[in-house]
Amino acid sequence: MASKKDNTASRRNIKSWLTDMDGVLVHENKAIPGAADLINQWREREIPFLVLTNNSIFTPRDLSARLRHSGLEVPEEKIWTSALATAAFLRDQAPGARPSSSARPA
Repeated sequence: MASKKDNTASRRNIKSWLTDMDGVLVHENKAIPGAADLINQWREREIPFLVLTNNSIFTPRDLSARLRHSGLEVPEEKIWTSALATAAFLRDQAPGARPSSSARPA
């Protein structure tokens, strides 16, 4: 098992962070204790980070506002949703293609 000193030393070598939103930064629209401090620390140290979410319903702007309401300042460009990941995947798989979706009543 690694010591606390070893963990601190290894974290110094981290160049960027990826973190989930729900359950890590917020729970039921309330900031998890320490989340704001962590985000502020990344900003102060100019450490790049992204907040990830599998929530595909809301835009990064919506989610940034939700986080702000809970006391966390995360700009929308630092939020990566599953919808954005899907769009990037499709763009990489078939550049120039025009994907469409269809749905039918249940």
